[in-house]
Amino acid sequence: MTLATTTTTFTFHCIFRSIYIRQLIFNQIGDISNRLYPKDKSYDGSQRSLQGRDIIKLPLLEMISKFGLPWHFVCHYLPKDRDQVLLKRRRRVISQYCCHHNATLDTLEHLVEWSPDVGFDWMYLKYINNQELLEYLVKSCPTQEKYNFFKKAMEVACTNGYLSTVKLITCSLIKGAPSSQVDHQAMDIACRKGFIDIVKYLHYNAQKRFLHFNRSEGATTNAMDWAAENGQYEVVKYLQEHRSEGATTKAMDEAARNGHYEIVKYLSEHHSQSEGAINKRE
Repeated sequence: MTLATTTTTFTFHCIFRSIYIRQLIFNQIGDISNRLYPKDKSYDGSQRSLQGRDIIKLPLLEMISKFGLPWHFVCHYLPKDRDQVLLKRRRRVISQYCCHHNATLDTLEHLVEWSPDVGFDWMYLKYINNQELLEYLVKSCPTQEKYNFFKKAMEVACTNGYLSTVKLITCSLIKGAPSSQVDHQAMDIACRKGFIDIVKYLHYNAQKRFLHFNRSEGATTNAMDWAAENGQYEVVKYLQEHRSEGATTKAMDEAARNGHYEIVKYLSEHHSQSEGAINKRE
């Protein structure tokens, strides 16, 4: 005789659908938070976890700037008359939202639609890592703000490997922004990170005053030094074949220190060494 056994599997979502269990979990989170961060000389209470009903009561639209809540939540609590909130406050809140790790393009577009006259505090927007938001802001950036913003945006794009963003910034520069917006740091950073597609694009497609064949503009010896140090063999080879900046002795030293044998071998075959620099062999 064979007995049949039945195994029931419970998933987290199945358990969490229970209103009682869900409420119990949230209450426990609140209790734990209150114990970890009691209101005393060490903590002012701001470190505690908050529920939605508490967040909407926060002053200065912190549900947007501090918590980065999505549009489908905040839309119910924003005043229909946006002028009830000072323009300066709206601008600051939306600018801070852009820098939040929860920020999305959809919510940002809705916030701008809610307050189309807001503009941005561009000084807050220099280190946004979200590619969608970064490209949105590049397209929205007024001429008078492009000098500082485009320079930082290019650095962020090169650091994170955002080739489409690099192309967008370059096109915006060609259409009228001063060429000094972007400097050698873009190429140096891309080389250090090993984003060969960006290195190639900057070399061939940026403004002629910024980058062009066998010219020293647009990069420094840091480009090859950093690429060698970080084991970016393809970048080192590309720089050797297409650029004229060369490298310092740091390239060989750091490549050897970090065990990048192929780079050490390549540099020794293609460069001669002098005091403080390794020179390109003719």
